Amino acid sequence: MTVAAKKLSNRLDLSLIFLRPSIEADRGFVDHLTRDVMAPYVAQTWSDKQDIEAYFKSNKFDLPSTQIIQYDSQDIGRLSILWREDHLYIDNLHILSEHQGKGIGKFVIQQLIQQADLRDLSIKLMVLKINPAKKLYEALGFKIYTIKNHRFLMERNPLSIHGNK
Repeated sequence: MTVAAKKLSNRLDLSLIFLRPSIEADRGFVDHLTRDVMAPYVAQTWSDKQDIEAYFKSNKFDLPSTQIIQYDSQDIGRLSILWREDHLYIDNLHILSEHQGKGIGKFVIQQLIQQADLRDLSIKLMVLKINPAKKLYEALGFKIYTIKNHRFLMERNPLSIHGNK
């Protein structure tokens, strides 16, 4: 299969992506998803079992901030965000491995960018240095503003609707 044919076969109908509020019954899915998606990067970042478990504990399911990403009514990911007075913080964005690389994460972030721009808010996030998602964030206009231990702290400033930023 050619690269172009592979890209076409990976394309999804983005109108079938939906974010729904999480419910307590999503706890198992979200915690399993986080371990499944992040385990390779966490294992490359920390060797100490306590550090690894501390990462997963700090990124566990949080009902108030979490939405479930669905594709065609199937749960395929998690988005955890925190709206602050001066910015939107993306705490977690995880997509099941078999659905990665199809534009879902990009689509979700683009929706957040539109919402933040309308409110004239920056968007901040933190990403492990070895996580390839950093390239996606950079492509969407995020810049590194701090390096903290094994993580990049990134920010995307709002596009002013008034044209003065």
